[in-house]
Amino acid sequence: MKLTLLIVAILLAAISLAGYLLSSRNHFLSFGRFYGMISPETGFYPTAREVRTLAIATLDKKKTNIIVGGSSVLNGAGQSSDKIWSRELSAALGDDYRVLNLATDGGDVAGIGSFTAEAMSREGYPIIYVSDMAIALTTQVIGSELYRYFYWDARARGYLYEYQPRDEALATQSQSQFSILAIEEALNAYLNFYELKNYISYELWNPRKQTVDGEREPPESLRYANPKENLELYVHLSQVRPPALWPVVQSYFEAALPDPIRRETILVVCLNSPGVSDFAPASARENFLMLQTRTAQSIAAAGAHPLAACDGFTRDDYVDRVHLSIAGGQKLAHRVADAIQNLRH
Repeated sequence: MKLTLLIVAILLAAISLAGYLLSSRNHFLSFGRFYGMISPETGFYPTAREVRTLAIATLDKKKTNIIVGGSSVLNGAGQSSDKIWSRELSAALGDDYRVLNLATDGGDVAGIGSFTAEAMSREGYPIIYVSDMAIALTTQVIGSELYRYFYWDARARGYLYEYQPRDEALATQSQSQFSILAIEEALNAYLNFYELKNYISYELWNPRKQTVDGEREPPESLRYANPKENLELYVHLSQVRPPALWPVVQSYFEAALPDPIRRETILVVCLNSPGVSDFAPASARENFLMLQTRTAQSIAAAGAHPLAACDGFTRDDYVDRVHLSIAGGQKLAHRVADAIQNLRH
């Protein structure tokens, strides 16, 4: 029995050490974004330690570092990997800046991007965080469900700021799922099992590093699918929100991002594509403009920097109701670059 326990202990120690050592080396060479085969959507969960290693390999303490978070809009859905908007952003900013796109499909203001921004800020990297936010929607304090594991992982490793408003917001929410995630990620912070699992998945068995980012700009024939449903959704989203909502939008946003990050955050707030909105009643379009303004006001009141980055965009700047074409992404990149440079000066 004692021998068995000793063998188990040795195996656990060996696995833990292997995971720790392997995750100290950046696996994501030539990283552009989290595409399908290296994202939680396909069962691949990058850990906080692995993404921190990627960030160290990409960023520079002597430069201004831009970490992109948020949803599929900033992930670049609808844009091929060689023409993704964040590459254009990097080119527009020049060598005094570094850009790392950690936005995810279905992501929120809080998520892999924001928690990595926290981690690197705590380590002395000059960080500007760029995310997007849907008009008139509240931020989920530790991100959308698929990516909440990353918060608990980063927290267990001591990467994040101590931030009471976030803790208080979490305390008011259902704790059953959170408790399981917190325990699971705390164990992994000591044992590094997921790091070893990801290494095997990425490098060895059915290696994901051999896959390619297959995102492509869709042809015209595939753009703006389901026009009736999208128009109905647009009209629904344009409904006037009650006054009581706006303090909630602000407070949730404040709870999601600690002060050192929030005050260096540029939040993109974009209208829906004219390819949809042009067919909506004038009252719906007017409401959407009002909602965009109120959302921006809530963001600014929280100490961040709202950016109506898609104002004046045309139908061709989008591939559907919300995602940008390559042309739209390049326009976005230059508007975000201007906002970053203004923030720095």
